[in-house]
Amino acid sequence: MDNLKDFKDTEFAKKSKKGIHHVIFGRTMFIILLLAVQILIILALFFWLNLQFTIFYWVFFGIGLLTAIEIFSTDSDPTVKLSWIITVLGLSFVGILLYWFTRFDVGHHRLKKNVSDVTAEGKSKQNAPIDVIEDIKVNAKSLSNRSNYLINVGGYYPYKSNKIDYYNIGQEMFPHLLEDLKKAEKFIFMEYFIIKEGTMWGEVLEVLVEKASQGVEVRLIYDGMNEFVNLPHRYPKDLETYGVKCKIFDRIRPFVSTAYNYRDHRKILVIDGKTAYTGGVNLADEYINIDPPFGVWKDNGLKVEGPAVATFTRLFLECWNLGKEEYDFGDYIKLAENAKKYEDEKGYSIPFGDNPLEKDKIAEQIYLEIINTAKKYVHVMTPYFVIDEVVSNALIYAAKRGIDVKIMIPHIPDKKVAYAITKSFRKRLVREGVKFYQYTPGFVHSKAIVSDGKKAVVGSINMDYRSFYHHFENGVYMYKTEVIAKVEKDFQDSLLECQEDTLESIKKEPIFGKMVGAVGRLIAPLI
Repeated sequence: MDNLKDFKDTEFAKKSKKGIHHVIFGRTMFIILLLAVQILIILALFFWLNLQFTIFYWVFFGIGLLTAIEIFSTDSDPTVKLSWIITVLGLSFVGILLYWFTRFDVGHHRLKKNVSDVTAEGKSKQNAPIDVIEDIKVNAKSLSNRSNYLINVGGYYPYKSNKIDYYNIGQEMFPHLLEDLKKAEKFIFMEYFIIKEGTMWGEVLEVLVEKASQGVEVRLIYDGMNEFVNLPHRYPKDLETYGVKCKIFDRIRPFVSTAYNYRDHRKILVIDGKTAYTGGVNLADEYINIDPPFGVWKDNGLKVEGPAVATFTRLFLECWNLGKEEYDFGDYIKLAENAKKYEDEKGYSIPFGDNPLEKDKIAEQIYLEIINTAKKYVHVMTPYFVIDEVVSNALIYAAKRGIDVKIMIPHIPDKKVAYAITKSFRKRLVREGVKFYQYTPGFVHSKAIVSDGKKAVVGSINMDYRSFYHHFENGVYMYKTEVIAKVEKDFQDSLLECQEDTLESIKKEPIFGKMVGAVGRLIAPLI
């Protein structure tokens, strides 16, 4: 406890936030400058060649044409192909360079191999719940195919007898999360996209330091982009002086690389292998509506207790072991597999992860499955809505089948360009029967899809390209669980505070925003 007292008295505990002088004179600006220099050298070389030798123009034109043919022959989504072809033909040498730089994933081959190896190791450590798999074949035949899909592509198993709680806003979830952290006896695993100094993280960190002083194993992962923007470079070392083990996923370094496009967007908390939290809530004040910058911050969360916690544990450990030659999975997964079962709880739950470095786009396939098999309704909450033709056509097909398709997006955006791109998709879909609603009190950050009172997914997944193609994500597929009714109630309650986007209202919106959305939409699949 002396360690905890020392922690409370430190300036580190009081304020570790980056000030503007740290940004300007610190490591962040140094990295930005080095990246900018590399890009400028490449561009300068191109323009010099173009000025010196006219023949290079025709050479680059020929290479661009061949590149466009190569793009057309790939297995990519048609929307991605179109974006790349426009980029290559429109930007000539720069577009060609960007394409081949991305095509060969320059700078991230090591990451891809590490992810593949550690994921295979994680799968081998988790035991298949044979009784649940057999039960599904008999008592939930309509779930059998999608369960088999998740097992075959990722080793993500179905579980029964889990107690699941749903929270429809961050400040409702936070006290429960804090209380469960205080109950930890063996270990705490945390993996988050964003952590920022403030009330929320301060209260969590105080508990983590206290638990570490009591001998509880505490491990924390946050994304490298978060370090770049929110926390000091030496933050992990500072945490470790108080017993909190910390790793940063894919740090931003002063070298141009496609690896920076793959971010760890997951939200995972595991306590003793008994309890797990996920959803849209990161560890920063706006997520619990303390001085939210964009009106009411509408977010959601999920608490899972029972054997399904095994998959959350595995996902965390896979990330923790990235870059290691010898993996340390310990007995954590086995401990979670033996967690208390809640026999009175109905339905099935399949926690899963999604990995942008693998061919199968699990999150998108699960969303498509829910849309394509809906009988009555499909309701979606998402902060960003940037989709490919496959998802777009699935939504239209559902609407034309008479399915009630509703999409809830923010009214006050956090990123204006992303919001303009989101809004650019509405006109066609609304014309075909899909309904869009803006959450007027503020910003919807909830990530959920729910259908027919039988199926739902809650997790870290946005309905956009970045979540489907570029991020490490996680979610829970739920089938006939009692909590699905709460997800739908949250949607209906929030709908009362929304305004519907009609063809008439879309037509009256400012032309500048529409232009930004149209242009942004061309390159959205690439970023």
